[in-house]
Amino acid sequence: MKRPMIVASAAALLLASATAVTAAQTLIEVEDDTTQVEAFGKTVDQVEDMDVIGADGETIGEVEDVLATPDGEVSALSVDVGGYFGIGEREVILGMDDVEFKDNKLSTTLTKDEIEKLPDWKDKS
Repeated sequence: MKRPMIVASAAALLLASATAVTAAQTLIEVEDDTTQVEAFGKTVDQVEDMDVIGADGETIGEVEDVLATPDGEVSALSVDVGGYFGIGEREVILGMDDVEFKDNKLSTTLTKDEIEKLPDWKDKS
């Protein structure tokens, strides 16, 4: 009886992964540093290099790029996470829905495990 549930769960996971990959493929880096990131009331230049604080209150990474859809809607950030002094680091895509600007900090409620499962950002420039 558990088989249909396992199959349904696997299908949902594959669909979510495919959606994340498709979204990652359609995002582009915002090149104009004066572009407003309206969700934060800051420019791209002000957001890049900001630390991102995780659910446990620890710094999980640093914003590398602000990402937008082809029509210019800012929809994600690329964040350098993990590693030690840049070794073993990877750049992941963190959706704007998962980030909050509060008390002059960027924070997320995502756990370390959830962040490790985020899609990689491959800078195309």
